[in-house]
Amino acid sequence: MVKTRRGWYLLDIKTDENDKRIKDEKEDALEARRAAIVKRGDYKIARRRLQAEQREAALVEELSNAQKAAEAKQEEIEVTHRLAVELSRRKNEEVKRALKFDYIKSFAQSPTSCALKKVQSHLIEEKVRLEANQAELLKHWHEDKISEKLQRAEDEKKKQSRRKDLQNQLADNQRRIQQKRTEEKEQDRKMMERTIQKIQEEDAKMKEKKENNAIFLRTEMAASIAAKKVWERKYKEALKDEDERIARIIAEKEARHEKQLGTKTELRAAREAAIDNVARELLANVCKEKKNQEITDELYREEQRNKWMKESVRLAPKKQCDIAESFKEIMKQKAERKARDKAIDATFVQYLAELRKKDIKKQREEDNARYAKKIQYGEELKEVITNNRVNYAMDILKRQAEIFAQDKNANQLTAMSVKQSNDKNDNNKDYKKKDN
Repeated sequence: MVKTRRGWYLLDIKTDENDKRIKDEKEDALEARRAAIVKRGDYKIARRRLQAEQREAALVEELSNAQKAAEAKQEEIEVTHRLAVELSRRKNEEVKRALKFDYIKSFAQSPTSCALKKVQSHLIEEKVRLEANQAELLKHWHEDKISEKLQRAEDEKKKQSRRKDLQNQLADNQRRIQQKRTEEKEQDRKMMERTIQKIQEEDAKMKEKKENNAIFLRTEMAASIAAKKVWERKYKEALKDEDERIARIIAEKEARHEKQLGTKTELRAAREAAIDNVARELLANVCKEKKNQEITDELYREEQRNKWMKESVRLAPKKQCDIAESFKEIMKQKAERKARDKAIDATFVQYLAELRKKDIKKQREEDNARYAKKIQYGEELKEVITNNRVNYAMDILKRQAEIFAQDKNANQLTAMSVKQSNDKNDNNKDYKKKDN
């Protein structure tokens, strides 16, 4: 489990994240539930309004159909009356044409007086018959007109009764619709009251929880401040102890370094003394060998000189030149050997000097590296101390920012809930005004 240092105590980051995530999930679920309740209420209100509009439209359509049927019936009665009048007119015209035709025909045949009387009687009979028919037609027409008036009155009475029934039905429907609207509004009001009460209860719980969180955070902040002071005091003491320990370690290292330097100086002096002793012994041996060699050479030369002197007595004068040349060659070889020994001695002395210079240079480099390492260790220690102080300050600032963000989110949720409640109350007032 990941731990982090906050002041002098340890907090569990994973636990804080889980609590924050659970709190966010609860708030999201609460907001989703509120949105679902509001959406369901809006849907029910819209559905009831649509049903009321559909019922009103159906009632208006029914009234319109009834009015159209009454108008069609009235128009049919008027058409029937016009057709009866037209039929009577046409029958009269046919009778007139028939009488006129018979009259013209009787004159065309030059009838006798008997025929004329007969025709006249026939015309009179026809006239009487026509008048009877006309009277019958008028009687029927009057009867039809009376029956038509009666039928029209009956239809008007029925229409008035139907209109009255429709008006009563419309009034009943309006009353039922109004009653249903009132019931729906009452249900909506109760639902809104329950919703508002639930929201207020949730807001009260959230407010109480926020107050508890604020109390807890203040307590935690006070404990954190007290812990910070204790931690700062302990941290200063730890820094002081650490500085003393570092100073003690540095002093011990410097003492050890000086001791090592003294030991190395003694060793170097002993080594130089040993080298000087060896060099002196070598030089003494070389000098001794040179002296022995010179003594040996001198003895050899004396011996050779004695031999030469003895031989010179015996040798001929012509060999004296060869002996002198041989002696010169021997002296030349001796001088070359002496010069070679001097060169070897000078080379050995130079080698010893270079070896000493290398030792001094190596010791100086080691001292410089040790001093640089000591400085680097001090700088790294200062950097670690500075980073610890910066991390502690950043943790405090981060904690304060989280507390401020939580307070801000809680205030936003409370303001949003109050705004939604006010909007719903305004909508209910608007609906009541529209209904009234």
